[in-house]
This record gives sequence, C-alpha cells and structure tokens, in this order.
Amino acid sequence: MNKFKKYREEKKLSLEQVCNHLNYSRRIIEAIESGKTDFISSPYNYYCIKNYSKYIGLPISEEEITKYK
Repeated sequence: MNKFKKYREEKKLSLEQVCNHLNYSRRIIEAIESGKTDFISSPYNYYCIKNYSKYIGLPISEEEITKYK
C-alpha cells in the first residue's frame, strides 16, 4: 500500500474529504496513492503531491516528490 493512502487512512480522512479540501479530482488523489501519476503534467504533479502530503501531514522530501515525475 502506498504511504500516502496509509497515512490518509491513519488520519481517518476519506478520499472525498481530501478531494474537497484540495479541490482535486478523485482521479488525481487515486493516482498519487497508486504511484501512477504519468498522466499528470510534471509541474502540476509536483504541486499536487506537495499539497496532498502537506494536507495529510505526511513528511516528504523534495527528492521523494521528484520520484513521482
């Protein structure tokens, strides 16, 4: 299981809560959680991952974020 999904579930946040708070589609959040973000453009992908990790309180380094590009 992806650490984003695991962390979100540990915080007892639903996909809907995350999507509504960040104003992202469910498809974007599911892609981040599955690690399959190739359909998202690189600059947008970077900010989506950074904002998502910040919202759920998941510490993530710049190096880790770039792995999703």
